[in-house]
Amino acid sequence: MNRQELESFVKLVYASYDRILVPKDLSEIVRAWVPYLGEFDLPTCEKVLPNICMQSLYTPKAWEIRIGVLNYLNKITPPPNAQESWAIYIAIMNDVNNGASRDHAPHPVLVETMKALGKGAGSLSAQYDRKQFEAVYDSKLREFQKQNYGI
Repeated sequence: MNRQELESFVKLVYASYDRILVPKDLSEIVRAWVPYLGEFDLPTCEKVLPNICMQSLYTPKAWEIRIGVLNYLNKITPPPNAQESWAIYIAIMNDVNNGASRDHAPHPVLVETMKALGKGAGSLSAQYDRKQFEAVYDSKLREFQKQNYGI
């Protein structure tokens, strides 16, 4: 995206949230957004913007839009947050412990978390264990983000 297209896109993002930009703010914002969105084309960013807007009550940051564009272009399934992953993990462990055989296809970040926890992963259940799980999950999530989003 060239500077003029990025400026147009920034205006669209802010207009989507009923925010008004003055020219001075606009030039500073465009300058800050170039490293995150400069490599993408305007039509792709405009196509992804409605999905991002529907998921956020507040004006998205440039890196949030970058993640949305990369998810779209590379067909990346966004990872669940730590709390959602904990719930998925508990459901999987309950099924395993009850002998149920449902097909589980957890997100790769959750799979990596379970591998990192090792053999003790099957016995996590208490509030303390949840905090341990979330800490490991957050570190695996950061690795996933660096690998897929360059952030």
